[in-house]
Amino acid sequence: MLLPGSVSPWWYCQHITDVTLQAKCLLRHLHHWPGYGCQDALKAVLGHHHQKLPTELTSQLQEMLHKISVCEKVMLSSCSLLISQTAGSNLA
Repeated sequence: MLLPGSVSPWWYCQHITDVTLQAKCLLRHLHHWPGYGCQDALKAVLGHHHQKLPTELTSQLQEMLHKISVCEKVMLSSCSLLISQTAGSNLA
């Protein structure tokens, strides 16, 4: 989570004009960012139409986006389950 008034790391990365270098920088630093920020950044790089990414790099970005999306879904499901179990035990 970012502190109030701080700038997202993606803000810096998106100012790299070479989309290939931008994608490599993104992949190198994703593990430091929250899931939702990673998804937004990956979608933005994959959505560049003015510069073509190498096929292998595009595959890496798509794979990482898929992994992060699955992790986010698992975390949301786990949190929902935990909340419903906690609410149920408080009613008993």
